[in-house]
Amino acid sequence: MRLDKRQMLCWLVFLVSINTNAAKSPVAFNLRADSQFSDNALKSATDDNNEKMLERQDTFEFLTNVGYNNEWCGLIANYVARNETFQKSSQEDNTYLEGRASLSLGNSSQPLGLDLTHSRMRLLTAPDALAITDNYDERDITSAKPIVRIRITPADLWTIQGNFKETRYGTELFKNSRSTGAETAWLRKLSAVDHLILTAQQSKIKFEANPLADYSYRNVKLSYEVELRRLQYKIEVGQNQSETEATQVLLSLPSYNAEITYQYGGNTIKVAASQMITDSSNGNQNNRGLGDNSLAASGIGFDIINMKTAAIYWSNSGLCERCNMSLSAVSTKEDYQSLNEDGHDNSVSGDFSYRLTRTMGLSVAFSHHERSFDLRSNHGKYTTSLGRLSLDYFFANQITAKLFVGQERRQSENALQSYDEHLTGLSLSTRF
Repeated sequence: MRLDKRQMLCWLVFLVSINTNAAKSPVAFNLRADSQFSDNALKSATDDNNEKMLERQDTFEFLTNVGYNNEWCGLIANYVARNETFQKSSQEDNTYLEGRASLSLGNSSQPLGLDLTHSRMRLLTAPDALAITDNYDERDITSAKPIVRIRITPADLWTIQGNFKETRYGTELFKNSRSTGAETAWLRKLSAVDHLILTAQQSKIKFEANPLADYSYRNVKLSYEVELRRLQYKIEVGQNQSETEATQVLLSLPSYNAEITYQYGGNTIKVAASQMITDSSNGNQNNRGLGDNSLAASGIGFDIINMKTAAIYWSNSGLCERCNMSLSAVSTKEDYQSLNEDGHDNSVSGDFSYRLTRTMGLSVAFSHHERSFDLRSNHGKYTTSLGRLSLDYFFANQITAKLFVGQERRQSENALQSYDEHLTGLSLSTRF
C-alpha cells in the first residue's frame, strides 16, 4: 500500500474521525474476514484439471464511514482497507486502500469556504486484463477548491472558486497530471424545494511526462434540482470543449447529467445518464456511484475521451416481509479522440435475500459484464459472469457468518483469457 504526502487529507480525515464526539459525528466501522477455496487460482484457460491450482485465499477488510457537520465545517469519509493472502502464491499478497473523503470549511451561508477532497481507486493496467494482483494499479486524486460566496438577494447567490487538482498513479507514473482553473456560478432559489444553477468553468490540464498532451477545458451548463419527499432529481445541460495546446485541435460536444431517485412503498428507483469530456489520466474522476462502470486502464496512453454512461437501479424491501431484492443495469461508452482504444461496457447485476428464521437467511447474487473494443484495438472482446449462493447466520452483537459457493466464468476472444473458477468459503463480519 502506497501512502505519501499526497494522502495527507486522508490522514486528516482519520484524525478528525477518532477525535470527534460520537453524539455529534456518527462513525461506523465494519470488519470482515473471508476464507475461500478456489479450484482455479491461476485462472487457467486449460481444461486439464491436473493443471489447475486448488488454493485457499484469505481476505481481511476494515471499512470506516464518517459523517460530521457543525456550523463551520462538514466531513464525509468512506474508506476500506483490504489485506489479501494467497496460500500457494498464485498471486502476490496485497494490502491496499480505496475510498474517498471530502472536508468542507465554511458552510453555504458563509462568505468564504474551502473544499478539500481525496479519492483512491484501483484500476486495471489494461481494460481486458485478468483481475489479478499483478494487473492492478492505483489512482489517487486530490483537489482543493477555495470559494468566495456573495449573497446578492435572499434568493440569489453568486460564487467564485478556484480548482486545483492533482492525479497520481502508483505504477504508471507517466499518467500523472495536474489541473488548475476557475469556476463561477449563479444560484437562483425558486422555492423551498427547487433551484437553478448556471455555471461556467475553465481549466488547464498538464501531463508531467508529455507536455505535448496538455490541453484546456471549458464548460458552461445550466442545472435544475428538485428535492421532494419521495422524488429527487437533478438535470444538467450544457456544452463542453477541449483544445490541445500543442496542435490546437478543438473538440466541442454537448454535456448533460441527469439523476432521478424515486421512493415509494418499499421501492427505490434510480436512473442516471451523463456525457462529458475527460482524459485518460482522470477518467471517471474515481466516482463509483450509480452508472459508474469505467473502462479506464492505467496502461493506456494520453488522450481526450468523450464518456457516456446510462444506468438504472431498482430495489424492493416490501415485496414480502422477509425478503429484499435489487436489480441494476449499466452501459458505459468511451470514445477516444486519437488512440484506437474505444470501448463499450454493458452489465447487469442483482441480488435476493430471504430470512428463513430470525437467525438464518439465504442470499443469491449474480452479475454479467460484456466488454467490446475498437476493431483496431489490441484488446479482445470478452464477457464475465459471476454467481454466488450463501447461507447466512445472524448472531448477537451484529455478527454475521456466511457459508457460500460461487462461480466465475470468463469467455474471451483471447483463448488464454477464458476460464472457469469455482469458489467455496466462509465469511465473518461485524459492525460497530
